[in-house]
Amino acid sequence: MFFARHLRPIISGFVVPRLVLIILSFVVMSPSEKLTYFNLGGKGQSIRLAYVYGGIDFEDERLEFSEWPERKAKTPIGQLPILSVDGKEYVQSNALLRYVGGRAGLYPTPGTKDQLIVEDALESIGEAFAKPPLDERRSYVEGKMTKLLTHIEALVTENSGEDAAFVLGAEISVADLSIYCFVHFFSSGFLDNITADDFKAFAVIQRIIKNVKSHPKLMAHIEAGNF
Repeated sequence: MFFARHLRPIISGFVVPRLVLIILSFVVMSPSEKLTYFNLGGKGQSIRLAYVYGGIDFEDERLEFSEWPERKAKTPIGQLPILSVDGKEYVQSNALLRYVGGRAGLYPTPGTKDQLIVEDALESIGEAFAKPPLDERRSYVEGKMTKLLTHIEALVTENSGEDAAFVLGAEISVADLSIYCFVHFFSSGFLDNITADDFKAFAVIQRIIKNVKSHPKLMAHIEAGNF
């Protein structure tokens, strides 16, 4: 009787509510996620930025090139990025970007025209993200890359207006992150024979890049020199 009499207020007033809160915290807690990519910009950078934009916690594993030969054989398809969610690994950069972007509010409603526009721009950048041999880089820049970026600029202008801040107009999306990271990577000097000068003629692309860099949710991260 003593234990029953004294335990009842403890259970009703403290132990049970606290236990419920602990259980609920595990139920609603975001899954444990780790993004593995090289310690540079490129295809993994847009996924990192989507995490930053959404304020979503994740482990940012960055590999040096010297570590890659040993790790490559242990990866699902021998390439990065890889996203580990609750211990399971997933690949393909645009799929990972859509997943994180969807959770961060950066992906449009499926089945809408906005989704079509974003997917067009996203896939066009994905196609442009090539690493041509050194002796073919100028022809790549003047040919395929110029054609794809010109297409994206027309896509944005025709659907979102001549002064659109982002691919969808006023709203930032995964497509804008992908455009920013593409130009940032190829302007960095990582690949010889491709420089920032190759992108100066693309006014719409340059405006999108400027607006991504100055976005309140991304500016501090980018200005700190983070990829």
